[in-house]
Amino acid sequence: FHPTLAHKRYATSASGGLYYSSDTGCHWQRLGTDMFNPCNLASVCVDHVNDQVLYVSTGDPNYYSTDYGIYKSTNGGATWAPANSGMGSLMAVDLWMHPSNNQYLVAATNNGIWLSTDGAVTWNVVKTGGAFTHMKQVPNTSVLLAVTASSVWKSTNNGATWNQVNNITFGAGGS
Repeated sequence: FHPTLAHKRYATSASGGLYYSSDTGCHWQRLGTDMFNPCNLASVCVDHVNDQVLYVSTGDPNYYSTDYGIYKSTNGGATWAPANSGMGSLMAVDLWMHPSNNQYLVAATNNGIWLSTDGAVTWNVVKTGGAFTHMKQVPNTSVLLAVTASSVWKSTNNGATWNQVNNITFGAGGS
């Protein structure tokens, strides 16, 4: 979803790129991701200060494959440039932007959790290992939760450090 305009939506596709809708999802158009071959995208993050700045993570989240890593657009998705220095071609299944600092990004990847404090110019690993499948913020807090198929991780400082949550019982299939 667009960070401030409810009628704008973005969607990634595991084989078709990035799509954009300006009418609450009735009609969709592709946003300049044809340059990625194949056009596998796992996640998108829209800058809440300047919606012309977009971040996408390449890779297929359905089969957990990586492609080129994270890319950034500063012109609404018309063109893209690599934004993955330090992390390489890891696939981020979720990208999170700090609500009051658009330069602060957290990526839950297929190999750890990574942090950028400079708008994805560079990335540093803050949680090594772990094939993460989801990451979400607890609303109106500095708490982030990230999960793998068999573990839950919690950050109480906007993703800067992570601790495993113990005493969780997973059902069949890790759900």
